[in-house]
Amino acid sequence: MPAQFCSKCRAQVGEFFKTCPYDGAELKPMPAPPSIGQIFADRYEIISILGEGGMSIVFKARHRFMDRIVALKLLRSNMISDVMSLERFKNEAQAVSLLSHPNIVNVYDFGIVDDIQPFLVMDYLDGTTLHEALEAEGGHISEKRGVRIFRQVCEGLQHAHEKGIVHRDLKPSNICLIKDEKNREIAKIVDFGVAKMMHQNEEGRMQLTQTGQVVGSPLFMSPEQCTAKPLDARSDIYSLGCVMYYSLTGELPITGITEFDAMSKHIHETPRSFKLVAPQLSIDENLEAAVFRCLEKLPEDRYQSAAELLADLPEVAPDTGSLAVKAVEHPLRTRLQFRIFRLGFFLLLGIVSVVLLYELIDQGPDNDKGTVFQKTIWNSETTLSQTLIRAKMYNLAQIVSSNAEKQAREWFNNRGRLLTARQLQRQLYKQSRNFDEFEAVNKKITELREEIIKSEYHAELSEIDELTNGKSEASTAVNKVLAELIAPRIIHAAKGLSGYGFDQEEETLLSRAKAVYTSLLGPRHPLIADFDKYLADCYLRQQQTYNVRQLLVEARSIFADAKGNNDRSTIAATLQLGQFDRDENRFELAKPELETALAKAKKYYPTDTYLNVQCLNSYADYYAQTGDKQKAEQLFDEAKALEKQQKLD
Repeated sequence: MPAQFCSKCRAQVGEFFKTCPYDGAELKPMPAPPSIGQIFADRYEIISILGEGGMSIVFKARHRFMDRIVALKLLRSNMISDVMSLERFKNEAQAVSLLSHPNIVNVYDFGIVDDIQPFLVMDYLDGTTLHEALEAEGGHISEKRGVRIFRQVCEGLQHAHEKGIVHRDLKPSNICLIKDEKNREIAKIVDFGVAKMMHQNEEGRMQLTQTGQVVGSPLFMSPEQCTAKPLDARSDIYSLGCVMYYSLTGELPITGITEFDAMSKHIHETPRSFKLVAPQLSIDENLEAAVFRCLEKLPEDRYQSAAELLADLPEVAPDTGSLAVKAVEHPLRTRLQFRIFRLGFFLLLGIVSVVLLYELIDQGPDNDKGTVFQKTIWNSETTLSQTLIRAKMYNLAQIVSSNAEKQAREWFNNRGRLLTARQLQRQLYKQSRNFDEFEAVNKKITELREEIIKSEYHAELSEIDELTNGKSEASTAVNKVLAELIAPRIIHAAKGLSGYGFDQEEETLLSRAKAVYTSLLGPRHPLIADFDKYLADCYLRQQQTYNVRQLLVEARSIFADAKGNNDRSTIAATLQLGQFDRDENRFELAKPELETALAKAKKYYPTDTYLNVQCLNSYADYYAQTGDKQKAEQLFDEAKALEKQQKLD
């Protein structure tokens, strides 16, 4: 484990270094977490540990001079060198310091001890979280209790939004419930660590959190948050809708096998009605309507503010305790009418757009050349083609879709438009049972996708090379931020190359990325481990197994250092290493690796069906290869039962 800390680059290194191996700066000893009874920052007496997370530890403490019980939050030692974690910690202090509301946790103090250890002092909340309350109540809470909590959360959010702060991580575990002196339940919003806050300074407006970075909890994230689009208060409205849906029904509005799956469903799928997910509960339909309006996919279709939502939420009469509901139009009921009028609206809009924009000659962005007029015509052609296919008017649909394909080839440089046109043709030929044309257009689609993938490959190589152009500390700092933002696109491009058998190109892309990122971010950054994993798979497909194990061992080590031995990434890397050793007949190495991966997946990620099934099947295959058929069948059966249960759920 690292024992020292660089005061300049914030890297963590071993005790045998005298100066930082990266920049030669002075090293300081890593701070140890305070112990019970210790005095921290000259004024806080540590009483007990309240909770621990991957980034921080929260202590119950007493201010020696004010005799106040507080919650003292410290950044973990292994996260001090992580710039994003440190910025998130500072961001929480700055965000909450601007707020003063009964339904938002108060911050009393923030500082950095010995120029190393940041800390944050907040209200000590003697209560439970909404998440814990749901578990205690059997999964859901009553309408009356829910309404009281939701109204308070709305009031807290409205205050934060008026101050220009978007929480971005609203979920049951970030809503604390305490009792006041009259034994009334008070809701307080906590954890503004990933809040979006805007500052005005002499150089203009600057965002603390970077645009394009996905932050939040996937089960409660808004569609625009899942796609890393700019966020405003309406993103919190969506998250609150998820919280209300979950609290009232005991079921999540959106679930997924993986985080990516859940995020994709937030973008594309509409949650089921309350009657379908909780038929045994009689939840007022107007309250349900308010929840579903919060869950609209487009921000403009939701409540535009927490105050607007508050006005539609029911109220609990203080004297009688009865629920006073207000009439709210359910979005699902109006959607059918909307669809009827939408086609006519867009046809009219298209005609008006053609008239108004006909004379414009703007060719659009470099990656999608073409005038507004041309794009309007092409969009109309593709929409008409889809309508004709649905109506089974195949001859007309073929004429229109062929014209759309011709326009895509001749008018635009964006091959995505050509791909869309050919996919329409494939849909047409499939429904009309024209299998010869269906086969021919499938071939064209495959060739076009290969071209697009190759284009993405060259584009990402260029972006990687641009990261090496930092000639000053400022430009290097910008490149470090950009490196983390473009890494998902590099991995996406690598997956695309893999899917089409372009193994040498994938190897070139990943090897170049690893070299540049190592130089820019350091050899122990988690992104290096990601590149190692995909490089290992690439070498395996090329039967170049001589350095696969070294890459997998390095990936596991980096994940363990950065995220801990029990993190999902570390477990997955251990599983991948065990699979490789098993397939290479290194059974004495494979067994403890597969066994460890399975044990930790069961213990720390019991609800992650995909990870647990992978671990079970891989371990079962190990026993099958080593001759223990009984044990293999037992594990295979356990994996099948888990998959079956997942489908039932």
